[in-house]
Amino acid sequence: MNMKALLVSFAASFFFFGTSQASVPAEVIRAFNTALEGNDPSAVIQTAGALIAAAVANPDDPNARGVAFEAGTQLCLRNACDRALAAAPLMTGPGTYDVSETLANLLVVFAKWTAEQTRANDKALMAALQAVAAETPTYLTIAAFDRYHLSKMQAKNQTEMGKVAELAAGHLRPVWHIVPSNWATMELSAIATAFGRTRDTGVIDRLAKLEVALYPFHLENKKSGSPRPELETLYYQTFAWRQAVEAFFKSEGTATSAQMKAAETYIAEETRAIRAAYYKDRERSPPACSGGFRKAPEPVYPASALREGYVGAVIVGFEIVDGKLENARVLAAVPDRQFEEAVMKSMKTMEWYFDEVQRNPDCVRTDNDRPGIIPFNFVRTGRAFVATRD
Repeated sequence: MNMKALLVSFAASFFFFGTSQASVPAEVIRAFNTALEGNDPSAVIQTAGALIAAAVANPDDPNARGVAFEAGTQLCLRNACDRALAAAPLMTGPGTYDVSETLANLLVVFAKWTAEQTRANDKALMAALQAVAAETPTYLTIAAFDRYHLSKMQAKNQTEMGKVAELAAGHLRPVWHIVPSNWATMELSAIATAFGRTRDTGVIDRLAKLEVALYPFHLENKKSGSPRPELETLYYQTFAWRQAVEAFFKSEGTATSAQMKAAETYIAEETRAIRAAYYKDRERSPPACSGGFRKAPEPVYPASALREGYVGAVIVGFEIVDGKLENARVLAAVPDRQFEEAVMKSMKTMEWYFDEVQRNPDCVRTDNDRPGIIPFNFVRTGRAFVATRD
């Protein structure tokens, strides 16, 4: 996450100025401000520690709690959250104007959890996150949700990962456009773990909404050369998850065709409107020349996946340059690596042709700035295993 992208009104202010904080030495405040302006992690950590010590030494200063909280937050943003425990003496008691009771508690609990990830500290951090979930997101809440979620993902604790992802997605939803990567990561994680737990068909609608939310970033990335690659990755992962979930329900014979069609219609209508608005004041690139597969890719269902009963999806990107396939690559796959090799092998045999008569004589045959995309679905139907292209 790019911390500089967050609005000052969205989170606590970066800087404290010594004119209103007579009890805390002005030179300590200036050193902290200078370190933040220079964005030197080691200097920020050092000066934040000194600022917390100065604030704790001057508890009667009305700004001491806010100063210590901000310094502690900056430590947590730089993987030194355990050092923020030094601010604990100022984080007790009722909340103040600049630091609520729940935020102050989160700082202390997060610092303890960072120092030692025990079961008791896990439980305390989850309780602190639940308590702060209804408040406006801050740098500290985002960092705490991210780190706790990552720890559960690394531990492969699907239950806890799903709980914190669902909580974080709701916490970030009101400001998702400010922190789209954080929100989309949590939303997709919450959807995936919910599907793994319940196999509820409602995830189709939720995935469709997430795909549409990420589409403007995908469109911008296509035109600007991926200025936000993490959002491009999340877009394709969401696309792959929707395809994989639909492959599962098709394989199970669950009557969800109406939901799938509704999701496709919703995505088509919304993305059409987004494109129209995007190009309202922008010049469109010349259209790609029309054509089709002379020999379409036909991946073979992997034997290992067949034995284990896996279904899934792979999203492949490619370019057509003068009728030849270029730069074929996997954009996303669910489950990871189960079907990628089979798909990429089939892409090597793909042949393309351009129509002899083109409707638009200004079309271009080299389309390496607008990659083609093929979603492959691996669907199990009874005893038959079928690899299909959308």
